[in-house]
This record gives sequence, structure tokens and C-alpha cells, in this order.
Amino acid sequence: MPPALDSTKHTQLNNFIDAISARDTATLASQFAPSRKIISEIYKQIPTYFSTSSKLSAPPNTQNPDKTDIPLLTIYDTGDGDIAVECFILENNEPSEAILHVSFFAHSPDKLIYEFIDS
Repeated sequence: MPPALDSTKHTQLNNFIDAISARDTATLASQFAPSRKIISEIYKQIPTYFSTSSKLSAPPNTQNPDKTDIPLLTIYDTGDGDIAVECFILENNEPSEAILHVSFFAHSPDKLIYEFIDS
């Protein structure tokens, strides 16, 4: 059975993307702990994919809610209880080309670790 993203982890994912959308540096730093340099890099990259007026959000915690061939949220078991998550960032509730990569480690399973954004 493939790994699942429980509601706590999905809430963390939602909160992370909400903070990026709002350019909420305080929340990103306090809740997710990327360095100021990483936060700055995220903010520099976001305009590559989204207009400044866009509302960003995480996809629902279900497979293929829009019946496409491409899952909007993919979870990988990376071993020893660690999981990696890839999700399309939604722009105004529609899938975009930007894919967020994050991890959750077994030693702190409810703490989202930012990896990168690509397309």
C-alpha cells in the first residue's frame, strides 16, 4: 500500500503554501524554519510561476480529484518512516506548473521540511 498523507501533514502542507501565498515571512520562519536566505529564494522564484494577485493553495488530500491522468499530490516512502511529497501548487484553485517538494522525517513526523519548487 502506498504511503498516505495524514490530516496533520496535509494541514502543514496547506499552511506552508498559504504562508508563501501571503508572503508571510514570520510564519514561514517560525513554523517551518527555513533560513531567511531560503525564504528569499522562494519569494524570488514564485513570480516565475504565478502573478502577484494569485491565491496559492495545496491540492486536496485525494488522488486525481479533477480526473486527470496526473496526480496533483504524490507521496513516496523514502525509507525508515520518512516520506517525500510532491504536489502541484494550485493557483486560484487550479493546478499550475509549479511543483512543491517537501519531506516529513520519522523522527519529527509532523514537521514539514521544504526541499524545492520546480516544474
